[in-house]
Amino acid sequence: MPRIESPREWAQRLKEIRDYRALAATITDRAYDPRVEAQRQKRLHAMDALEEAGSEAVDSILDVAGAGMGALAGEDLAELLVKIGDPKAVPFLKKMLDRDEFYSSTKGRVEGFVSRYPELYGAAEITFCSLCGKSRPVNELRHVNPDYYFCRDTCWNRRGKIVGSKNAGALGCPFYSEGMCTVDGGNTCSLSFGSYNTTCYVYRIGTTRGF
Repeated sequence: MPRIESPREWAQRLKEIRDYRALAATITDRAYDPRVEAQRQKRLHAMDALEEAGSEAVDSILDVAGAGMGALAGEDLAELLVKIGDPKAVPFLKKMLDRDEFYSSTKGRVEGFVSRYPELYGAAEITFCSLCGKSRPVNELRHVNPDYYFCRDTCWNRRGKIVGSKNAGALGCPFYSEGMCTVDGGNTCSLSFGSYNTTCYVYRIGTTRGF
């Protein structure tokens, strides 16, 4: 009976043949479940192998990262790119910063890294507000899944006109009126489950965090 290679041996084998894309894809696998020890170990060793490979692996990591992934994978690959420290990752990481795609702990480390290379930022990404239609740099907008952007200073508080109107549940909310949430100190929000951040019918603000 052939011996089954360990997660560490598997990762080292792929590193030796320079299959960095397969290692990075393991980190972005949507079937990953941290409760499954074998999967967790494989993922950890894949990250270690990519860090050991260093700059040689950056192009493959960026290719996989650009294909999109879930929140946990996005944070991990960003941290990995910062640890490797190759400036070629700066344009991509700056783009993700501008989109506000990182949670606070990762965001601080990414900001610290890219701030050393302002000459590599490139042109600001421009997109438009889903409410007023004005084109603005993406870092002046806030993102709502799926792919709605709103001006931070003028349209964010009225996003229910777009987000709420696309969800039949919002129209049944007693506090939804003309695209606005009218809950005040004298009322109790009718949302009795989930989180304001992700399940409010009118103003859900969950994003697709990750790349």
